[in-house]
Amino acid sequence: MAQGKALFAQKGCYECHTVGKVGALITPDLSRAGVKHREGDLVRWLRRPSTEGPTEGGRLRKLEPAERDMARMSPHMPTLTLSETEAQALAAYLASLR
Repeated sequence: MAQGKALFAQKGCYECHTVGKVGALITPDLSRAGVKHREGDLVRWLRRPSTEGPTEGGRLRKLEPAERDMARMSPHMPTLTLSETEAQALAAYLASLR
């Protein structure tokens, strides 16, 4: 989990997201991400945020083509350059937040 927490800071996630009292309130607060989303779903979403979107209840859904286009053009949730190991570490960290 320490690696995922470090990646959260290194990748600039705090510039948009909040965890606890740290970060910006531009996008969703991730302080309880582990309650809403499953770790495996978070891994897939972190690797390809423009093709899959998290929903309440933790399940991912495939985005429709128009939604994908909007996600690619949106300033929200950029596609991160993450190795599979980094995506898993970051997802484990987020899934631990309860």
